[in-house]
Amino acid sequence: VETKAAKRKSAKKVARRASNEIAIENKKKLSAKKLAKNPKKEEKEENSGDDALDKIDLEELMGSAGEDAEESEESEGEGDGFKSQRLVVKLDKVQEKKLKSKLQGIDKLNVTADPTKSSVVYVGRIPYGFFEDEMRGYFSQFGEISRIRVSRNKKTGKSKHYAFIEFEHPEVAEIVATTHDKMLLMDRAIRCAVVPPNKLHPALWRGANKVFKPANFKAKAIEQTHQKRTREQEVKRVKKLKKKESLKRKQLEKAGIDYEFEGYSAQADSKRAKRMKFKDDE
Repeated sequence: VETKAAKRKSAKKVARRASNEIAIENKKKLSAKKLAKNPKKEEKEENSGDDALDKIDLEELMGSAGEDAEESEESEGEGDGFKSQRLVVKLDKVQEKKLKSKLQGIDKLNVTADPTKSSVVYVGRIPYGFFEDEMRGYFSQFGEISRIRVSRNKKTGKSKHYAFIEFEHPEVAEIVATTHDKMLLMDRAIRCAVVPPNKLHPALWRGANKVFKPANFKAKAIEQTHQKRTREQEVKRVKKLKKKESLKRKQLEKAGIDYEFEGYSAQADSKRAKRMKFKDDE
């Protein structure tokens, strides 16, 4: 049985798909009208193929894709993963030419370390399934990568949908950021930008290039509960229990209930068990 939230998500998804299809159909109609007016351009359109579809605005393709939270819940709920889905990457022809020419020019340069330039790229709105291995496999074609860090939830280990990539050369980082900003990746317009050196946090690369293992907070809490206490901790615990017990006795008296019980005070005043040990006794 589908819940109301699941029905709303599926309805929004269908609406987005319908809006995308309508936008594509309208673009086709406009191109058909232009061809009818100018029949000489028909041969050029045949050679160009689906160039008209590539020039559609990202806003029309994405529809209401700005709602990151809803999209992330839907993608994680599907559970298909990144490998079972088709990777859709679209670049303008101008961007492709810039990317090829600049990457070819970097190999000829004698690149030296420049402290004023940054080689760190911020990648935002990354889709579910596009994790460290997939990012390294894709972005390594533009240049050598030093470090990759995907921001994750400390408790669950799930991706927060943004990451940082450090290239060896700042020129490569600038090219990747300019050519991939607002690029369509798995029906998402990712955001890319070079992070200035003055905005790099010292703990940014903590856990980079390592398999993320979420902390087991439950096991830690159980260990703290069952660990041996010191004498000071035991005195503090008994004092707290006595205070709670006295409040409970007052509440019973106000309610007119006459109930006699030993409680913690009687047990604390009695002789301590011989086998009870503390850390400072050992």
